[in-house]
Amino acid sequence: MTDRLSARTSLLVVSLLAASVVPGEPAVAQGPRPTPEAVARAVDSLAARVVAEGLTPALGVALVMDGRTILSRAYGLTDVTNRVPADDRTLWYVASTSKSFTGFGVSLLAYQGLIDFNTPITTLLPQAEWPEGVDASQLTLAHFLSHTHQLQDIAIVMTAAFTGEFPESQWPAMIRYARPRSGHDLVYSNFGYNVAAMVIDARRPEGWRRYLDSAVY
Repeated sequence: MTDRLSARTSLLVVSLLAASVVPGEPAVAQGPRPTPEAVARAVDSLAARVVAEGLTPALGVALVMDGRTILSRAYGLTDVTNRVPADDRTLWYVASTSKSFTGFGVSLLAYQGLIDFNTPITTLLPQAEWPEGVDASQLTLAHFLSHTHQLQDIAIVMTAAFTGEFPESQWPAMIRYARPRSGHDLVYSNFGYNVAAMVIDARRPEGWRRYLDSAVY
């Protein structure tokens, strides 16, 4: 039996944040806070219904409330043809969900005062090489996190997500192969978060992988 999943398999990560009151502002009237058991039952029922109605062949749910895991369960089939069920050994393909983890990791560094989202990217990545005609001093980390950096990259995105052909130590120099786009629109891509990983590398000696492993996961 294999734990490898088809590309159709999905992942659901649910996090609950307790309601808070901002000092100086009136509190919003709320009913009794649901118990962890009630929340777990509701999410369990929803996840089971999603799979039963054919919206996805399989689903993994990790539910955390008040710092405690209250539900961890797999639903459905990881291999529909061979009828392989999902279980706690299943490896889930998280794809671009990883952007939220990287963004959270960078936000922790900002909260600690180690970086600022509005600092020019040239200050955060002094060793990076930029495409000709691009004034990178006008770009900030916020531009890269919000997909508004207006740079189109293939080299780093391909090696980071698929081939692993080039070591991460070469990524800052490879930025020079990106091509500038015209306009100011949001254009979704992996590149901004590859750059964010480079920023983490520049601030954390253990590198972005180990940093996310200890600080986020």
